[in-house]
Amino acid sequence: MNLSVIQVVLYTLDRTTNYTAAGTFFEEVGEGNQVIVLCHGVGLDHTMWDRQVTALAPYFRVVRYDMLGHGRTAARPDVSAIGDFVAQLKELLDFLEISKLTLVGLSMGGVIAQGFAADAHERLEKLILMNTVYRRTDAELKGVRSRLKITVDKGLKPVADLALDRWFDDAFRRANPDVVTSIRNRLISNDLTAYSTAYGIFVEADREIGAALKQVRCPTLVMTGELDTGSTPELAYRMAADLGDVQVVILPGLRHLAPLEDPPQVNRVLLEFLGIDLLPSRTNLVPSQRQQEADMDKALFDKGLATRRDVLGKEYVDNALANASEFAQEFQELLTEYCWGAVWGDETLDRKTRSMLNVVMLAALNRMHEWELHFRGAIVNGVSRDELKAILNQIAIYCGVPVSVECHRIAKRVFAELDGD
Repeated sequence: MNLSVIQVVLYTLDRTTNYTAAGTFFEEVGEGNQVIVLCHGVGLDHTMWDRQVTALAPYFRVVRYDMLGHGRTAARPDVSAIGDFVAQLKELLDFLEISKLTLVGLSMGGVIAQGFAADAHERLEKLILMNTVYRRTDAELKGVRSRLKITVDKGLKPVADLALDRWFDDAFRRANPDVVTSIRNRLISNDLTAYSTAYGIFVEADREIGAALKQVRCPTLVMTGELDTGSTPELAYRMAADLGDVQVVILPGLRHLAPLEDPPQVNRVLLEFLGIDLLPSRTNLVPSQRQQEADMDKALFDKGLATRRDVLGKEYVDNALANASEFAQEFQELLTEYCWGAVWGDETLDRKTRSMLNVVMLAALNRMHEWELHFRGAIVNGVSRDELKAILNQIAIYCGVPVSVECHRIAKRVFAELDGD
C-alpha cells in the first residue's frame, strides 16, 4: 500500500465498547480486514493506547481491552499466573470471533503476548513486543522486586511516584503535565490487592514464560526506549536472539512509556512494520480524504513537500503532518502544495534569497516561532553568519530594537546548538 503520511492524523470512527461473557471490558474501532489487538501494562488500562488507535484505525480493525483487575475489568480472586491473563485474551478473541491477529503488548502486556505466542502461535500474523522483558537475571529483577515490596508495605502512591520518575524525564513532565497527572491518577486508583497480585505475577513471570519466543513463527517487532531502565535495549536483543523473523527498534531518548512519550515516532514504526507505506502520495487516500483529490496537483504537492523538508527539516515536517488534526488537515495540504510547491518552487528567486526575505518579514510581523524555523532554514539554504548579522541589524533599524533583541536571543541559542556548546 502507498498511502499518505497525512493519514496518520487523528481519525474518528464509531467505537464499540462492551464486555465479554466473562466480564472483560473492550473497545473496538476500525473496519479493516486485519485485526490489531493492544494489551497494556500493569497498573494502566486501555486508554494508554489512545494515540495509537487514532493512527491504526484507518487501516485496521483495532481492539484494546482492560486486563484482569485493571480499568473496567473486575479482578478475580483465583488469578495467580500469566496463564490466567493469556486465558483472558483467548476468551476475548473467541468472543469477538477473531481467529487471526497481530498482537501488540507493552511491558506486562508484552509478557502476556509471549505467553499467547507460545500457546497459540498459529493464530498470530504478526507480533509486536514493546518495552517488555524476557528471561531476566536476578540483577535485572532486583528493581521490580523492591517496588513490589514497597507496594505491599506502603501502598500505591509511593510506587506510582517512583514509576513516574522512571517513565518520564523532567522536560516531558513540564511539557505534558496532563499526561503525567492522568497516568498517576490511573496508577493510584487501582485496587491495591489486584495491582499487587498482577505486579507479583509480572515479577515472577520469567519462570512461567521460559523461552517462549522460540515458539514464535510469525514476523516480530521488538521495540523499546533507549533509556528504559527496566525493559532495556539489552533485553530487546535477548528477545531477538530467540526469534527468527525479527526487527529490533531502539527509540532514541525514550523511556518506558514510548507510546505516550513520542506517539508520532512510535506510530510510524508500527505502521511501517504493519505494511503501511508512509511515503507521501495523493493516491489511495481513505474516503474522508478524497473530497479534494481532483483539485490537488500531485506533482506540485510532492515538489512542495520535498522543498519544505529540505528547508525546515524532515523530522519537523513529518511530525507537523502526522500530528495535524482532522480540522487542520486541509490547511497542511494547502500549505505544502501552494506555499512550498508553487511559491518556494518558483525558481525566479533562489532559496537563499527567499530565506532572507522570510527572516525579515517574520521579524516585522513578530512571529518568533516561525522566525526561528526560517532562521534555521536560512542557514540550511546557505545564508552566512555575516549575512545574518547584517539582516538582524537591518531588522533593528526598520522593525525596532525589541524584536531584534529577541532575534539575537534565538540566534544565539541556534548557533550554540549547531556549534555543540
